[in-house]
This record gives sequence, structure tokens and C-alpha cells, in this order.
Amino acid sequence: MEQILLLLLKNFKKIVGTLIGFMVGWFLIHYGILKTLIVIICMIIGYFSEIIMTNNWKKKIIDKLTKKGEM
Repeated sequence: MEQILLLLLKNFKKIVGTLIGFMVGWFLIHYGILKTLIVIICMIIGYFSEIIMTNNWKKKIIDKLTKKGEM
């Protein structure tokens, strides 16, 4: 069991890449190119908007904490 976990951790990026490739292929076969591209674009927009929102929240929290320390 330990060897399997080490193997999975060692090849994590390969496994994730394979799963993403499989999912994209499945979407292409079942839904076509246009619908697949729309789904991928929405996923990319969601991913980057989450990064931006998370960074903004972190900045706001840090600003509030540092301002309380100054008072």
C-alpha cells in the first residue's frame, strides 16, 4: 500500500494530465468541438477569477489586520 501511494505521489502530474486529457477527449467525442471549447473557456475563466478573488480577499484581510495594530 505504501509503495502504491509513493508511486501516485511521484507521478501526480502525469496522472492529473492523463485524466484531463481523457476528459477533454470524452467531451470532444460526445459534445463536439464548439461545446468543448466553451466548457474549457468557462473553466479557465473560473480558475483565473478564483485566483484574483482569493488574492483580493487576502489583501483585504491583511490590510484590516495591520490597520488594527496601528490604532
